[in-house]
Amino acid sequence: MTYTILIVEEQPLFREALCRLLQAVFDAPILIEASSADDGLCLAKDATSVDLVLLDAVRTSVHATESIKAFRSIHQSTSLIVMSAVADERDAQSAFSAGAHAYVSKTISSDALISILHRVLDKGALPCGRIASTSNKKLPRRGPSVLTPRQIEVLGLLSQGYCNKEIGKLLNVEVPTVKMHVSDILSTLGVSNRTKAVVAARDLNLNYSRLRNDEMARPRPAVPAMALCHSF
Repeated sequence: MTYTILIVEEQPLFREALCRLLQAVFDAPILIEASSADDGLCLAKDATSVDLVLLDAVRTSVHATESIKAFRSIHQSTSLIVMSAVADERDAQSAFSAGAHAYVSKTISSDALISILHRVLDKGALPCGRIASTSNKKLPRRGPSVLTPRQIEVLGLLSQGYCNKEIGKLLNVEVPTVKMHVSDILSTLGVSNRTKAVVAARDLNLNYSRLRNDEMARPRPAVPAMALCHSF
């Protein structure tokens, strides 16, 4: 069966990785790409049918639950999976109530995501309230405690005035990877730009250690730019 899948994801890097995964899993899928919920809704209206919507919850231009309802109203039989960089129990419950079939953390493994894709397309929703992630442990709420050690490290360098390119060189990672971390930091702290992120970290007394010059110069393993899932 040929599936039509709409991917709503702002980050080109993650969107391209999803496309590659879907092309490897399904037989000649029809993939429709959108960088925002508004664009995705327009594309959904133009499509004859959509079997699955992969919706980035954190970066939609309208409220996530309203986006879910809007997509489901266009194609009522469409399956919908919400993907979030910041997994939150309350957001998951809201997504399920609005009609989502699964709520997936972006830290999920590719094998686990593939399993969920098959299950949802077979019209089998995940148990209500369950967040698919790399762990069965309860996921934390939004806030500074959710930041990974790598994100705290990036935030510390941002506070010292380093740009993305400089941070990439210091941490021995690609610039797109740095941008991904910065974007996730903004989402986690609930701010709109880098300056506000630094201010928020200081206001919340978020402790990050300033790297010494000799530590920053030390080579580190590079992170694959096209990795679908990342954890540090």
